[in-house]
Amino acid sequence: LFKLGMELQRGTVGTLGSEGKLTPEDQQRVGRVLVREFKQFSDVLTSIWNETVAKQNVEYTVNDIVSKSITCDSCSDDAPMDTDLLLRGFRQYQKQYDAWFNQWYAGDAKLEDIAQKCMADAADLGLCRTNMWTWELREKIPCLLGGVFAYFTIFKSGESYKILESSSQRSNGVITDTRSCSTNGDTTSAISTDQMLIKPHSIQVLSILRMLGYDMPREEEDLVNHLMQIRTGEGKSMILGACSVILGLLGFNVRCICYSKYLSNRDFVLFEEIFSAFGMVSCIKYCTITEYCDNTVHVNGDVRNLTGELLVGNMNDHSNPLKVSSQPSNCFGLTSNNTPAVTEEILLVDEVDVFFGKDFYGQTRSYPHFFCTPESKAIIQSIWENRSKFHTCTERYADVVKSAAYTHICKAHPDWEFLLEHEVQKMCRQVGEFENHEYKFDRALNSVGYPIMDGMDYNCFYGYLTAFAYLNEARKQNLRNSDKTLDRFLGLQINCGSYLYSEIKPACILGVSGTVQALGKYEWDVMNRYGIDIYTRM
Repeated sequence: LFKLGMELQRGTVGTLGSEGKLTPEDQQRVGRVLVREFKQFSDVLTSIWNETVAKQNVEYTVNDIVSKSITCDSCSDDAPMDTDLLLRGFRQYQKQYDAWFNQWYAGDAKLEDIAQKCMADAADLGLCRTNMWTWELREKIPCLLGGVFAYFTIFKSGESYKILESSSQRSNGVITDTRSCSTNGDTTSAISTDQMLIKPHSIQVLSILRMLGYDMPREEEDLVNHLMQIRTGEGKSMILGACSVILGLLGFNVRCICYSKYLSNRDFVLFEEIFSAFGMVSCIKYCTITEYCDNTVHVNGDVRNLTGELLVGNMNDHSNPLKVSSQPSNCFGLTSNNTPAVTEEILLVDEVDVFFGKDFYGQTRSYPHFFCTPESKAIIQSIWENRSKFHTCTERYADVVKSAAYTHICKAHPDWEFLLEHEVQKMCRQVGEFENHEYKFDRALNSVGYPIMDGMDYNCFYGYLTAFAYLNEARKQNLRNSDKTLDRFLGLQINCGSYLYSEIKPACILGVSGTVQALGKYEWDVMNRYGIDIYTRM
């Protein structure tokens, strides 16, 4: 099966005839699709990955590292870096990684033994904080990382490695791979069984050590914001996943954010079982930047629901946000004086240049509460249906205030009449702007959405323009269950507040990207405002 997969991957299955046969290019493409789509060939993909990753030795890799400090005036200086200490950390990591793997292979250690030992070693360090990033703590990172990656390797590919090791095709630790390179004959090559193991390479390990400040001077005790430039194909997902586990073990809440929901989910799935095995499920979350902002806004409770309760006079001690603790849960529970431990949050960012560029910095995300009643629905529908009858906002507003629906809401909620007046004026203004409003309607989701980063956000609202978009789709008979759907969105949009992306302030920001070196003055000015001024190119 493995041989078949290798031949499919290389496009060498079968013989090429004359006319009517697949071209070599088509044959290779079809073969690679089969290998990628069928999990039975996962070992082949692992072997191909290990063939293509960098094979240079660790000394060469360390000497090739460049680290820069970029100040607010875009001046670039060499950032402090101890290559000897990085090499020392890598060798400690490798020693621990090999020890765990060999113990597992010999039957002297189980996967849960690795996880339990790592968790115990981390717990011995006590409560860790970014301003107490001591040498005693940093010295433990290589061994913890060795355990995490050993677990990852064994969990992902250990059994396959054992099977291939005992294969009848094995000869002196290699697998014979017969490749049909042409119609005239075969050539044979040897594949080491080590190529069956999903394991990190030196660039990934050194990136984590550098990003976590392992090589800082011993007297320094602050974990600083840091960006890593990693080339495409060097395995950023493994870097972020392992770094998340290490930080979670040390007691931090980790938020790994990405511009793409698809990529975020893919990277989470890669490490999902490892997070669970190390007890990190509650401490590590993967999400998009908009989801991160939503979680931050709602930390004390859903602001939309709380606003709704306020409007109808139902606020009480249970729903009062001041009665709810604003501190997230901590992996280690209590501090030495038995008070709840304050857990710091660290942001791990994938492709940081996207987040801190012009399309992100300075923008806001709004949080409206939909105050939906039959009267509010009637008001919005009336403004939409009469959008061509009246030519100014003043004319539209004068027509609405004479309606029975407007009078009914004012009588029912006299304390909030100023809000009603403000929202109706906004409706009257925005219906005149709808002609130039761009949106996307997804029939499958039955929702209006807007492009955010490289995806679509179907929970984003542009005031009443979004409500008019739903009415427009209902007019075109695209909206399923139109009455129920419109009931959800045709309400007064009471603004609960807006989240300014530039106000993101975790305890520390760490990130990886493929293009940090190419960022311009504007982008670096923005990142300096976030407290980011160091990057390292691997």
